[in-house]
Amino acid sequence: MAPTGRAAGSMLAQDGSRFTIPVAGGPLVVELQDPPAQASWRFEVPAPSEMVVDLLDPGLCRVSGVEPAEVRLPAGYVPPPRLLLTINGVAHELVSRDERVLDRHYSRPRHQDIYVRSDAWLRAYHTARVRQARRLLGGVRGRLCDVGSGYSLVRAAGPWSFQISACDRDPEAVAVLREAGIDAVCAPASDPPFPGASFDAVFAGEIVEHLPDPERALRRWVELLRPGGRLVVTTPNRRHLLARVRGYEKVENPEHLFEWDLAELRLAIDEAGAAVDRIEGLALPLPVYVPGRGWRDLIAGTVRRVRPLPPAWTVRAIEAGRRVPGLCIDVAAVAHRVR
Repeated sequence: MAPTGRAAGSMLAQDGSRFTIPVAGGPLVVELQDPPAQASWRFEVPAPSEMVVDLLDPGLCRVSGVEPAEVRLPAGYVPPPRLLLTINGVAHELVSRDERVLDRHYSRPRHQDIYVRSDAWLRAYHTARVRQARRLLGGVRGRLCDVGSGYSLVRAAGPWSFQISACDRDPEAVAVLREAGIDAVCAPASDPPFPGASFDAVFAGEIVEHLPDPERALRRWVELLRPGGRLVVTTPNRRHLLARVRGYEKVENPEHLFEWDLAELRLAIDEAGAAVDRIEGLALPLPVYVPGRGWRDLIAGTVRRVRPLPPAWTVRAIEAGRRVPGLCIDVAAVAHRVR
């Protein structure tokens, strides 16, 4: 999400949808750094003023008292909750935890398609995640709640001996799961509308980083478990090896409101009333310096640019960091309810 080789110049995060940024007088060029959309604004600002970026405003960017000289914005554009703009070349990262912004983004028809690419590395990564789910949920019986399920990685990893219930903000995904016979409801992952102590396991796959109040969500997921029930949480690791080598951390997914490191994940699970049994990693990056582009992951870069590469080799490479989770791009924690 941030410009190549460096972190964004500034970052603003808040509960609302509206951001105010001071701007100097003179020419003002604003460019949206959201690859699926090409958007820009040009203003002639007579004196120092304020630019307002409102993620619920169809126009998105405005300058007080100034009409834009030029606007390029796709019709019906719906911004993700994390947005990167450059203002006269300076990066500004805006993160909105507003529930209205989240509902609007996740309820957009086929919203997941915009981030899907025909990409060998992503296909192998998905396969590795399915294999991981089979391993981490092995032995579960009874009922499982898949929170923030999307189209349900748990379902893809089956068949299972347990019954799946699911919840997600995306009505299309919920409809697909219902057609498959799964008890699915359209609701935020942070507050599944199911009774407490009614599940033997809760699976939260790549969802906690999307939530405005992750600590509250974890407490709710633990409440759903019967005593001793299993909680599985997978999430990006903010302090993976590549971040450590390049000397700064950045959130690259425009849907992520934050990312934890390994210690923060452990603490959050503990404070939610569960005890961590084990943690494993997925996708250990191998940093390599590319002139003009900065530090890159050799594994992902090779898989995406070299043909042909056996898919099984790629999956094994992604799984290679399982025992060094603190250095991996993604971590998975398995815990059980203790109170």
